[in-house]
Amino acid sequence: MMTPAFCLLSLASLFPAGLAIFIAFREDRHPTKYFLIVALLLTAVLAGLEAASLIVLPLEAVVRLQRWHVTLASLVPWFWLLLSLTFARGNYLDYLRRWGLIVAVGGLISLALCIWNWNGLLPFGQLSPQTGLWVFFLSRLGAVQCVIQMLLLVVGLMQFERTLRAATGAMRWRIKFAILGFGTFILAQLYSASESLLYMNLDLARYTFAAVASLAGSSLLLVSLKRGRLRDTDLYLSHKAIIRSITVLLAGLYLLLVGGLAQVLTRFEQELNFPLVAVALLLAMLALAWFALSDRLRQSLRRLVSRHFRRPVYDYRAIWEALTARTASLVDPISYCRANVKFLAETMDLHSASIWIIDEQHGDISLGASTTLTAAQALALMPPRNQLPDFIEVLRTHTRSVNIDTTTDSWVDILKAWSPEVFKQGAGRVCMPLHAGGEVVGLLTLGDRINGEPFAPEDYDFIDAVGAQLAAGLLTLALTARVADVHERQAFETMSAFLIHDLKNTASTLGLMLQNMPVHFDDPAFRADALQAMSRCVAKINDVIRRLMTLRFKPELHRVETDLNALLQRVVAEVTAGSKGRVEASWGDLPSVRVDPEELQKVAANLFLNAIEASRGDDHDTIHVDTYVRGARVLFAVRDHGCGIAPEFLERCLFRPFKTTKKQGMGIGLYQSQLIVEAHGGKISVETAVGQGSTFTVSLPI
Repeated sequence: MMTPAFCLLSLASLFPAGLAIFIAFREDRHPTKYFLIVALLLTAVLAGLEAASLIVLPLEAVVRLQRWHVTLASLVPWFWLLLSLTFARGNYLDYLRRWGLIVAVGGLISLALCIWNWNGLLPFGQLSPQTGLWVFFLSRLGAVQCVIQMLLLVVGLMQFERTLRAATGAMRWRIKFAILGFGTFILAQLYSASESLLYMNLDLARYTFAAVASLAGSSLLLVSLKRGRLRDTDLYLSHKAIIRSITVLLAGLYLLLVGGLAQVLTRFEQELNFPLVAVALLLAMLALAWFALSDRLRQSLRRLVSRHFRRPVYDYRAIWEALTARTASLVDPISYCRANVKFLAETMDLHSASIWIIDEQHGDISLGASTTLTAAQALALMPPRNQLPDFIEVLRTHTRSVNIDTTTDSWVDILKAWSPEVFKQGAGRVCMPLHAGGEVVGLLTLGDRINGEPFAPEDYDFIDAVGAQLAAGLLTLALTARVADVHERQAFETMSAFLIHDLKNTASTLGLMLQNMPVHFDDPAFRADALQAMSRCVAKINDVIRRLMTLRFKPELHRVETDLNALLQRVVAEVTAGSKGRVEASWGDLPSVRVDPEELQKVAANLFLNAIEASRGDDHDTIHVDTYVRGARVLFAVRDHGCGIAPEFLERCLFRPFKTTKKQGMGIGLYQSQLIVEAHGGKISVETAVGQGSTFTVSLPI
């Protein structure tokens, strides 16, 4: 029987299926495309099963259709979750590597549970006297599936919200309706799962709501596809948990409202009107979200306050505080540019904001960040490399922001190609060369003002102020990178000098041995000495390599339960073998600690050897070792009565590589010891006085 509900469900099945086919032929290869196609096709199949269930009369056939419905419905949330992890994200591969396997295994388990308990999914059903449609009661497994679906759908909503909050400007404009469409599909299934769990049944009368939601979501997604392709947006989100996300609150509020309406309508015996009320509630929430995400509404409110309450358009003090808070901890130029373009787009109501980084020394320009362009699009817009030096030279003569749509100079043609207009009714495009320290460090391009609002004089003043701040920040980051590069080169040169020096001495030893070998080779004593010399040379080379390797790589710890007293006693026995010096030890009652014994032995051996070498030259000098517990940490201290450490060396050079007071030292031992101790979560400290000795204390967590 062709009822209005059947026609609506049929349309809700055809619309997502057609949309999936359109996306399959239109979009480029990308995980987002395939996840969306599968999600839409599954949604279309569910609507088709719902429509068929309304006209099929035999109970066995309806039960079979509904079992397939429950089985496929358990898979849909997994694809929405995968879509939420990849949609509009430039670092989607990181998310897939971290969560893809978990999601795939979870989806297969859900499918396997439904197949395993196929006959028990819907134990029995009955005809509703009010609607004349079948109502099937859920099993416990069906209820568990509903709970899992609700959790997955809420997580998917949270991920979509994170993506929307991270987008600004034209990227936000492109994806806004897509996320609203995805959210509509998710809310429809969330409603169905919550209702099934609330009443522990599947009521065919509720399928009307799912049909309306499917049509609404498909329409919103179609609007988004008209604005741009799925791959036109690249956002980079961190993997940190969402602390201030409002999605959970909205989902809980929605479920609370649905549950409250169900109880009220049940009390007044008005179940027939409930799907209609739920549809009205969904549409009202969509309208509210639409207005809340409207950039035009936010801009109009800001202008209203500025005009009628005598407030300046830009509150420079608040803006600078917010900008400083966003960028103070950023040390990467790309992250710094992303934070600035997002801030400018939000503050000036822009769809398009881009920062180009200029390397004047090499005559190179690259995209720092943009709310409009992806990295691939920016690369395609780049002018020929031979034009860049002349263009950079022109930028040196312009220090203020200019409207490139009203300027007739020929040099702005390149800028027009770099900042394509997204909206035909845009209010012009503005360019700001970024000067700092006598260099051109970048270029700021702005355009596509929301609602076609023209740039006013106060806007140009604001752009100039922000441009100066942005240029200073980019120059600071560039200079910091140069200083770090110089330090790395100096460290490499220093390491090379030490390596060459030691290898030169080793080569000289081997050279002398080779010169004497033809004359004294028949002498057994010479051969024995030669073998010992070769062994020492090999050991010397291996020792140099081992010490230099510790400067480049962090120690890899293999922690085991260790008796610290026993470890130190072994080290003391090894380093003092054959020495007339004495070691006085005070071994405290220590708990076992989880450390890497091999690495910690290096620390202890280095401290003991330093203490022996720092002594006044008397073999009878005493070295003291103490172990004890303080709070939640164990400590051991090595004290000598040697020459001590000069205050200037202690303040500037101690624990730094290649800084030493020894004639034959490399200045690596204490630096390596500090790396090892800090890798254990500990700390190494020193107390010293010139002429009175030094005490090195190592503190480790229990």
